Amino acid sequence: MLFNLDNVAFKENVEALYVDKSGFISFLNEGIIKKQNFVCVVRPRRFGKTMTCDMLKAYYSNACDSKEIFDNLEVANSQSYSKFLNRFDVVHLNMNLYDDSDDNSGKIFLRELKADIKESLIEKLDSGMQEQAKKCRTLGSLVRYIDKNCLNKFVFIIDEWDLVFRVFPDNSDLQKSYIKILTTLFKTNFSTTHVALAYMTGILPIKRYSDQSALNNFREITMLNPLGTGKFIGFTEAEVKKLCSEYDIDFDKAKYWYDGYKLDGLDIYNPFAVISVASDKNFLRTWSGTASVEPIAKMISKNYENLREDLALMLSGEKLYFRIQSDSSNSLFNLKSKESIFTCLIYLGYLGYDSEKQQLYVPNEDVRRDLVSAVQKTQVRNKNDIYKVSKKAFEYLLAEDSKNLASSIAYINDNYVPVIGYNSEDALRFVVIYSMLYAQSYYDKPLIELHGGKGYLDLCYLPIEGENSKLPAIIFEFKLNKPVSVAMEHVTEQIKNKHYSQVVDNRVKDVLLVGISYDSKTKEHQCLIEKQIISQDL
Repeated sequence: MLFNLDNVAFKENVEALYVDKSGFISFLNEGIIKKQNFVCVVRPRRFGKTMTCDMLKAYYSNACDSKEIFDNLEVANSQSYSKFLNRFDVVHLNMNLYDDSDDNSGKIFLRELKADIKESLIEKLDSGMQEQAKKCRTLGSLVRYIDKNCLNKFVFIIDEWDLVFRVFPDNSDLQKSYIKILTTLFKTNFSTTHVALAYMTGILPIKRYSDQSALNNFREITMLNPLGTGKFIGFTEAEVKKLCSEYDIDFDKAKYWYDGYKLDGLDIYNPFAVISVASDKNFLRTWSGTASVEPIAKMISKNYENLREDLALMLSGEKLYFRIQSDSSNSLFNLKSKESIFTCLIYLGYLGYDSEKQQLYVPNEDVRRDLVSAVQKTQVRNKNDIYKVSKKAFEYLLAEDSKNLASSIAYINDNYVPVIGYNSEDALRFVVIYSMLYAQSYYDKPLIELHGGKGYLDLCYLPIEGENSKLPAIIFEFKLNKPVSVAMEHVTEQIKNKHYSQVVDNRVKDVLLVGISYDSKTKEHQCLIEKQIISQDL
């Protein structure tokens, strides 16, 4: 049932829309040779974990002949290619198949998992040995029997290995029993002599779930530490450009929606999302289909060290300095610090991390919209919650109430923004972005210093296409220690000379021009708002 699955699934993938990631096999083969053959790959959902498992089955399984498939792929150029091609007995476990909604205790999970592993191992033994092997009552006694009587080596492929920790987060006895199964397979003499490769996938690292010593022989490949495999985790920019060219896709739009992960110095894209666009020709929210945002909202609602406000800034395009000092062992459901939550969100793909610059950020528009939903779901009863204060500022803006908008910006600057000096217009922009947090649900990520024809527009908000067509575009211009009229003159000149065409595309009927100034001597904010009609057709 689980044993020696063939190459049909991977062959179908290759014959469809496929980007060659077979070079990852060379990395694993090197691990087999160097006895670094226990690997756990941690990727966000929709990052090709199952397709990679299909590829590994097709390559390693001795139940099929995959030479015709792989001869034309990158792995064929490696020295180890022929050495391990279709040479092993493959045991593939997809833990999603054991997720039974009626199994509240996990007893069915354990019973069926043990039975399937034993059945698949016994099936490979010579017929004369199978009857004796069937007398082994436990998995431990079976692997000891195989250790003494079988010369073949196995490749274990376990997809979603950590499902038990997510489905049964409070059942520590079940989790310990599950870990014991894995240690029986991967930390005994059997694993030394009979396991050529153990490959597991999950959404969080092993150390986040269990006593690290239990499976400390596994190398972990994560979004924080890809071990040189970053180009195999998702699509590189070169691969996306090629797909966009072949399938007539707007590359800049694909980059805006699905780029954003920095791995091994490369820009890495969400592969499922890019393939979906190439197939359907629509830029859709693919991230929202991966899982409910409720668990993420619960994390955010804890609001350790103003975590919620930091996330809100990142949702507006800001990058935050964030140094990961440790990788705590908290699970997905027991996060007790701002650092552990941010680290978890990196693993899950909700945040990107530039390890060279030590910067944390929201990777792309697809993820941003999902995170906006999560942040908005967090309930804060305090009447002075930043989102409630920001809502008032947004209402003043739409009502073209310059005086109260200026007062709101001043209030937010004095009470919510970290202490910064108004020594540049960038600092003023930072405060205005904070004041516009509530608008995140209705507008795309703000565009900063956007080229608008002659010169640059300091800050621009465009309503989410198709969802909020009645909302205006918003263009801010900032001036420090200058009259607010100067800011207004600059942004108005852009509109009157129709330089807005590069900025406020066909999706809006009108635009709000907002000039904001700050006088460092009087500590006073001033604001002017003017509406311009740019289309009568919408």
